[in-house]
Amino acid sequence: MTAAGFMLAGAAAQAQENVGPFECKDCHGAEYAVWENTPHAESYKDIHKRDLADKVTDALGERSMKRSDTCGQCHYTEAPNKPGGRVSNNFGPSCESCHGPGSEYINIHNVYGPKGTKKEDESAEHKNKRYEESTAAGMRWPRWRKDIPAMPASQNYAVAQNCFNCHGMARDSLDAETAGKMLDAGHPLNPDFELVKYSQGQVRHRFYESQSENPEMTPAELSRFFVTGQAASLVQAANALKKTDHPKYVAAQNARADKAKAALEATGLAEAKALIADPTEEKARALVAKIYTEDMDLTAQVGSMLPAKSDYK
Repeated sequence: MTAAGFMLAGAAAQAQENVGPFECKDCHGAEYAVWENTPHAESYKDIHKRDLADKVTDALGERSMKRSDTCGQCHYTEAPNKPGGRVSNNFGPSCESCHGPGSEYINIHNVYGPKGTKKEDESAEHKNKRYEESTAAGMRWPRWRKDIPAMPASQNYAVAQNCFNCHGMARDSLDAETAGKMLDAGHPLNPDFELVKYSQGQVRHRFYESQSENPEMTPAELSRFFVTGQAASLVQAANALKKTDHPKYVAAQNARADKAKAALEATGLAEAKALIADPTEEKARALVAKIYTEDMDLTAQVGSMLPAKSDYK
């Protein structure tokens, strides 16, 4: 699938529906067990009870955080509370918050061939078709696979971009007036959010080859993921700055952009320089595609900027 096709698939996914994390549990039990103990899952229990939640919802004219469409975009998963159950903000950020609403791809992405076909017996042709159809149905895959022609090398960008949608208050659906009201009421906006730091700690779930092994990234993988995150951060900050002139929002987004530019400049890559000059998704994807297709190890260039493992969230 081309980069353009991947973006169209992502847009189409907005019309899909969440099925809920329990629908993922049977096949992805290890990942589910990790998620259950993360702030993403735990926050659902009490975030709406905090004083700040009342201040923000009051500023928005909303009755409660759990019933707010605005808050639900990032703080909840709107899904049935059980198979066939009531659809509401029934979970915190969960599987589909990151991998896309699953109603269309859930019965595609883990079917390896005719009934009874095991994963290890899947044909290369079927695997390629499965990845392509799952992506078109709205799934964001967590890694690039060299052996699958349908998997775009820039696809890790989509994962990073999705994180910054919420952690940078940069969703397209969050309008400037609403963002300003939230910030004035004390809603946090963390310009220091960084992809490696927040993805490789409590939320790490890299059970790609086995449900018992959750390997850490190698230094080379960390360097690529760090640069991918900085590319997404710069594009999101640039887009967010077009929304409003609210002082807090502008200051935070400029801080994000400055950090991203410094990291990208350090790579010395022409694609990074092009992205700095014109922060568009197309240029960000070109950079990410290059560093993954060429299997780059950028540790020498950006290693000093990577967070210490002890600082992982």
